[in-house]
Amino acid sequence: MKTSVLFGLIFTTANALTIAPRQNSVSWTPCTDNGNLDCGKFEVPLDYANSTAGTAKLSLLRYRATVPTKLGTIFLNPGGPGESGVNFLAGSAEALSSLVRGEYDLVSWDPRGVNNSEPEIHCFDNAKDALEFSQSFYPVNGIEARGNFTNQADIDILVSHTDAITAGMDEWFTRCDTKSEGNLKYIGTAAVVRDMVAMADALEGPSKPVNYWGFSYGTIIGAYFVNMFPSRVGRVIIDGVFSPEQWANLPAYSRWSDMIRDAEPTLEGFASLCAQAGQTNCALATPGATTASILTFIRNLIDKAYDAGKAGVPDVKSAAIRSFIFDAMYKPNTWPSVATQLAQMDQELTQALSGNNVTVTPRSLKHLRKRQQEDQDPKDTALDQMTQQSRLAAITCADAVDSPSVTTSDAINEILETSHTVSPIFGPQFGNAGFYCHRWNSRAVERFQGPWNSQLLNPILVIGNKADPVTPLASAQFVANALGNSAVLIEADGYGHTSLPMASQCTVQAIGNYFVNGTLPTQDIHCDANLGVFTGGNSTTGINTSDSTSKTTSDSDSNNNKSAASRRSTIGGAFIIITLSTTAVTVFLG
Repeated sequence: MKTSVLFGLIFTTANALTIAPRQNSVSWTPCTDNGNLDCGKFEVPLDYANSTAGTAKLSLLRYRATVPTKLGTIFLNPGGPGESGVNFLAGSAEALSSLVRGEYDLVSWDPRGVNNSEPEIHCFDNAKDALEFSQSFYPVNGIEARGNFTNQADIDILVSHTDAITAGMDEWFTRCDTKSEGNLKYIGTAAVVRDMVAMADALEGPSKPVNYWGFSYGTIIGAYFVNMFPSRVGRVIIDGVFSPEQWANLPAYSRWSDMIRDAEPTLEGFASLCAQAGQTNCALATPGATTASILTFIRNLIDKAYDAGKAGVPDVKSAAIRSFIFDAMYKPNTWPSVATQLAQMDQELTQALSGNNVTVTPRSLKHLRKRQQEDQDPKDTALDQMTQQSRLAAITCADAVDSPSVTTSDAINEILETSHTVSPIFGPQFGNAGFYCHRWNSRAVERFQGPWNSQLLNPILVIGNKADPVTPLASAQFVANALGNSAVLIEADGYGHTSLPMASQCTVQAIGNYFVNGTLPTQDIHCDANLGVFTGGNSTTGINTSDSTSKTTSDSDSNNNKSAASRRSTIGGAFIIITLSTTAVTVFLG
């Protein structure tokens, strides 16, 4: 039986609600300079179990199929949570359409609480308010730590902020709850799934199979959908998978160690590819450089920033460099420029620590200050940052399990434990919005909590990277294992967040064949990456480079008759919008 929590009660089936009235059509109008894009609005119930609660208005974007007779509609979500689906599709529609050979209308939307959709998540009246709060809230400013808290003094400082962090969480939630006028309870993922099904009913007809493509947090939407509506599952791909069990069933603060379990292997991939590429292609690959020496350089760079900050160099924080490197792990296409920037940072920090210009912020670090652009006012930067962080926290905590016994000390201990045992470089961060949920006193009116092993109308495709910094391969394996023969798993032999940043002919072909022809690999497969990071060469992951053109199965011939679920490993080695290279798609599709 499926379990949905509504108003604190348990309902045995997610489909069994008395559904509030919904809009039965979408009014499209042309938008932007791209003649193939249409903008739309769609009205849905705030609460599908209570028609008196009012309505929500969603902002939609459609990229029309480029063939005369389309196969249907694919709904897409880029992740977050809190990212704009409209902006995502506007920037990547042509490339995504190429992957499905123009056979579908592509539709994405701003989920509840995001961007131009209602209800709005509103927390700060103006940029000044956002700046003042962000300056006073310790997690926003980052954790200063040498190594992975190798100094007890750094642990003591972090722990000393416990009460202030708790007070900041309380202030943040109160702001959001008050200014959002009690609407935070209407933005959970279960409602987002029902919204998508309602859109599908309006666009394709009631009871028709629903096609979906989700990345990062969008895989949570996908996992909810296929288990809430197993009889409505059409062609579904989830890529860069977050564990729905971690998301919906376990305390939110405890996710950090699971989320970043493959972050260090991703960094090792960066260092390995850099060393292989040589200094001409990677600025950190000095003569004789190895994977180990580049990793040592990175650790020393973070410590050097820590020392510079302690020495009084203005605006220099190890937390900023740590965050910069972590963000870079999402996007291997940026690694050559990242290596150049890290080399420059090291040079300037060395000069600062030598006593020269100790009162001047190193030029290479100025842009790291809260992601501020050179021409952007710091207040506007803070407002952008806190708006996005508020959406992330509100949606994350709306789905979270109740946590009456959890304390801020538990969250801090999770950071310390993760730093010591899972990821020494990336552990010392408030990188999990779930850290705030024990003080975020709002939960969605409907929370879906599984189970996650439904038998589906059609099997789905699950894709996980060998080394993804924030959604580990083990999470993709968990979802595929739970669904058994209702899922096929692709293990993409690449780095970065989702399979798309490191293109693979094998993965691209599997996506196209599935969406266009409805054909899946007959068993779980392993896909090599084809495009290099530093050199543009073939299959640069260093794991299996002998065949750069297609797939290699992960199973021996003797396993061919086993079920998909029985062949998967159960172990492996927070969310961002994905990017896609149109050039890479063109390479693989001809």
